[in-house]
Amino acid sequence: MAVILAYLIGAVPIGVLIGKAKGVDIRRTGSGNIGATNVMRVLGMRLGLLAFAGDVLKGALPVLFAEHVLELSGWALSAAAAAAVIGHCYSPYLHFAGGKAVATGLGIILAIRWPVGLVCFGTWAAILAVTRTISVASMVAYATSPLAAWALGTGRPTIALAGLLALLSIHRHRDNIRRLLAGTESKIGHRIPAGPAAGTADPPEGGVI
Repeated sequence: MAVILAYLIGAVPIGVLIGKAKGVDIRRTGSGNIGATNVMRVLGMRLGLLAFAGDVLKGALPVLFAEHVLELSGWALSAAAAAAVIGHCYSPYLHFAGGKAVATGLGIILAIRWPVGLVCFGTWAAILAVTRTISVASMVAYATSPLAAWALGTGRPTIALAGLLALLSIHRHRDNIRRLLAGTESKIGHRIPAGPAAGTADPPEGGVI
């Protein structure tokens, strides 16, 4: 039950719902991604931060519920946490499309082992300050998360979860990697006006929730 519930909560497309409230389909604008970065670039800092907070919470809350209410631990808790981030990346409400595991993954790590989450966030902030590129900061932060989990002695379930988050993050950022190699990846401070998503000829099909 915990795994299914975590998956369904993690799958709620916060960025899409915020965009719809403003009359914008975030999947058709900017980069076409549903995460906080695209919301920020298309709709501004305030709504981008709201999307970020919502994505963090939908990762953290299922983990906290599973741990403190259902009293799960170890591999069972990591399985529920993994379900939440997989829901975010492959949402049944969006025909199994989704986001890039960044903010939701952070919420999960903070909830399951907050010191590892702080290391990841600190790494993200440091890399972002140097590169001004959110995708690079996100991938580096998650790539180092299994090492941080190991160094802090969290145990194999959390290390495995961190490894899954690292792999998901890199896989979901594959378009960003292509743009980085081509020298066309956007940096922070670049707001995109609402319009057709980059590389999208036709609107995506399917409704939300």
